[in-house]
Amino acid sequence: MGTNKTALATTQNRLLTDEQLLHAVELFAQGKSRIEVARHFIDTDRNLVEQDQTDPKGLRKRLSNALRVADPTSVQFSATKYQSHYDRHKVAIIGALKRKYESALMAHIETLEQEIQRLSERTEAVDNMLDTAIDVDIMGSGEYFTGEALRMKLTEQMTKLQAQYIDILSKASESVSETPAPAEE
Repeated sequence: MGTNKTALATTQNRLLTDEQLLHAVELFAQGKSRIEVARHFIDTDRNLVEQDQTDPKGLRKRLSNALRVADPTSVQFSATKYQSHYDRHKVAIIGALKRKYESALMAHIETLEQEIQRLSERTEAVDNMLDTAIDVDIMGSGEYFTGEALRMKLTEQMTKLQAQYIDILSKASESVSETPAPAEE
């Protein structure tokens, strides 16, 4: 009977529920510090808000100690209880970030492709204009040299964009090859 009273007293004195501790593990998996996790619970739990108003220092210290079991950087981390939950959330977060990065990378690649196409069309138009001007002799030498300068500038821009495009493609390729296999359960 004494053990049941102790267990009941411990449960009543706990600052965080089991669900909150699981949520804390998820916050730690997101890279939050113990101070940030404690602040989250102080800001969102009505009971903790009230305690924070009457004993802020004491509450923060007790809450920090209570969070140690859910904090994978703590020696008091309860690996048997929380490690698999932490690992699942860490993998999910990394996967979401990878997908977001790859999506942004693909959007950048598409933009570069469109810009290269646009520059290619402009260069072709300038080439045609200059070729026609030579054949028909409708341009003076100053206008022709201005057209040549424009062609060189467009070619230079195209070269830079193509180099950037190749660099982005190689990063995308590296990103794909570095993707770890999903953790098996």
